[in-house]
Amino acid sequence: PLGWTVLFLGIAAWIVAATWGWTELAMVAVGCLVLFVLCLLLAIGRTKLAITTEVDPARVTVGDPATGRIAVTNLSVRSLLPLLIELPVGRTAARFILPPLAAGKVHEELFVVPTQRRGVIEVGPATTVHGDPLGLVRRTVEWTDRTELFVHPLTTPLEPLGAGLLRDLEGQT
Repeated sequence: PLGWTVLFLGIAAWIVAATWGWTELAMVAVGCLVLFVLCLLLAIGRTKLAITTEVDPARVTVGDPATGRIAVTNLSVRSLLPLLIELPVGRTAARFILPPLAAGKVHEELFVVPTQRRGVIEVGPATTVHGDPLGLVRRTVEWTDRTELFVHPLTTPLEPLGAGLLRDLEGQT
């Protein structure tokens, strides 16, 4: 939204400056448009990566620990600049800052999946976030599919009922 605001402000300032001949507003328009274009250029580019996510174990009971692993491999022939990776884990999102990664190298991060409530927790997809330092432009690319973690309720063992023939309390039916 901030990038669209700067772009709209630049275009509106350009139109008003051209209509009324306001030089100062024309400079504001040029500044906004140049800033937007430069930020856009920083967000454009291709990244050759291979990202895998795993959750182990795939089924747990409430309160049991569950850990996940994300592995990022640089498939490019050049080194990779630091990059932000977002990984949705249930209702929240884990954020990882990928350090500079040489060509062909692998970086792994571990994360904890909360299992306080029963249900199915979706992990993923892992997305890379490219953007500019000012936060005007943001480009995301999804790399993995969703992985499901099943959190089962606690089970309570019951004492055995007695062996043999049990009487029917309702009588013969």
